[in-house]
Amino acid sequence: MTITNLGNIEISDQQLRSALARAALATGATVRADGGYPADMIDQFRERNVAAAVGQIRQDRRGWEPDPELRADAARAAGERADAALSPGPAGFLRDFDYIHREILEERRPQLNAGAMFAADSTVPLGATTHTWRRSVVTGRAKWHTKGSAFPVAKAGYLEEQFRTGYVVCAVEQSFFEGLQIGYAGLQTYRLEAAGAIRAIEEFLNDVVFYGDTARQIYGVLKYPSLAKMVLSTQFGGASTGAQVVAALHALVNKPSIVSGSVFRPNRIAVPEAVHAYLATTYLDPSGGTTTLKRAFLEGQSGLNGIRDIEIARELSATEMTAKGVGNPAGYHGILVWNDAKQSIHHVLPQRPTFLPIWQSSPIDTLHVAFAATGGVVAPDVGDHILGFVSL
Repeated sequence: MTITNLGNIEISDQQLRSALARAALATGATVRADGGYPADMIDQFRERNVAAAVGQIRQDRRGWEPDPELRADAARAAGERADAALSPGPAGFLRDFDYIHREILEERRPQLNAGAMFAADSTVPLGATTHTWRRSVVTGRAKWHTKGSAFPVAKAGYLEEQFRTGYVVCAVEQSFFEGLQIGYAGLQTYRLEAAGAIRAIEEFLNDVVFYGDTARQIYGVLKYPSLAKMVLSTQFGGASTGAQVVAALHALVNKPSIVSGSVFRPNRIAVPEAVHAYLATTYLDPSGGTTTLKRAFLEGQSGLNGIRDIEIARELSATEMTAKGVGNPAGYHGILVWNDAKQSIHHVLPQRPTFLPIWQSSPIDTLHVAFAATGGVVAPDVGDHILGFVSL
């Protein structure tokens, strides 16, 4: 037998049998006189070589073990794979007939809400290790004038609040030879890794804005010192009526204004997805009304300086807040009410995520470092804000 369908390459029957015999001997399989071979001989040959390679790696890197997920994927792939070499039909492997799309799908990531909810302040220069806010405090009184009486005097003083800054970094590493291989394959690995480094820093900054790092004296919105907190006694859903839920929301939003005598007044509110879905799909009158709880609440707000929409922030979910140690009761979601004026709250951001010049770390290796500088959240008028906890 001579195979002649491979272009100018001819494979004789003797050559084919010789190759199979060598594989059989390598795997310890018995070569039968009639030319039959065990069906799993190819798999045994492959597994023997893989085992030898893994053993060599273990010897070179003591203590090294393949990643458990990688082993699980390999085992699953081996169970699903079919060798086309000895199967009837076209002479080729299954991957030979795959069409690989030129476009590479990118991993989807959750939305980062800090940038849309809170203003960023870049007035603090890069390099400052601390930044300080001053607040003037004026005392004095007025009185009726009486001939010969002393005049009351107003006096001004200053209070200071000092905050720290810190740097966030992430890098991309690549070798010259790796770059050649990636370029040959037409892959976009370096671009993806560079975008991933910036995204990693953005996610880190998003966590800083919401949760801060008290060990570094960098504060986040949900763990800010002196932030007012309130547990809503009205459960959303269950036995609570729609009117009770709307009244509880109004009580939370109006709390800062009532307590401060109208000095503080929030103008925005955010809830997690589950709470928003409940408010947007539950009717005030379940017996036949068309007004949802969300609409009923917004209609009760002032048209000039009241809240105009209920925003969504996954960072307020019970799972997220519990993991970050916000202090919410078990299973309770967060409802954040705040004023978006710069004097009320803002994120100090001396440097947005950017790349430093590429550093040649060896004759063939390069390191591209991205960094950002943050001073956390500053809320001079923290009285404008309140964090409510609610069960759903």
